[in-house]
Amino acid sequence: MDVSSDSAKTESELVPATSDVQLTKTRNFGTSILVFLFFLLIIVFIVIQNLRDKKKTKSDNSYVDTSLYKLPLTKESIMPMVHYLNLDKKPEEEILFASKTITKNNPGDFVITNQRVVCSGLEENYELSLSSLEAALSVSNSVMKLTSGTRKYFIIFPGDQLKYALAVLRWACSKI
Repeated sequence: MDVSSDSAKTESELVPATSDVQLTKTRNFGTSILVFLFFLLIIVFIVIQNLRDKKKTKSDNSYVDTSLYKLPLTKESIMPMVHYLNLDKKPEEEILFASKTITKNNPGDFVITNQRVVCSGLEENYELSLSSLEAALSVSNSVMKLTSGTRKYFIIFPGDQLKYALAVLRWACSKI
């Protein structure tokens, strides 16, 4: 009879041990679920952020954030800061706008200051004072035509930079 009482003790001792193991497995499973939900939440956040970024228009301009321009410009408008270092400025000259451009298959830069317009490229460079500029027109979505006397200049802008260039050029001319 002692043998059966020992086996009974062993079974009764095993039952709590089995429930402890089940409790530990349940805790591990619950922790795994929480970790999985945390990473799932992070992935959802990243996807939402990427979708928001796709809706925003990216600026094609490496010199100035054109999203800071509020068009149409008024005489009281404040120009955003332009990060263009390749221009020797005249006294009291401020750079108002700069963009990468192509003129007659001549890639370069287009710069508007409060005194002049400068087109610098690999093959050809020219500048026009704002007072000598007779017309600035958009020929298409990305092509601007500048007229000064009998000379005509066609400048090709990337992306949506033409509308900003025209707006700033007209604003600068109105300040003269």
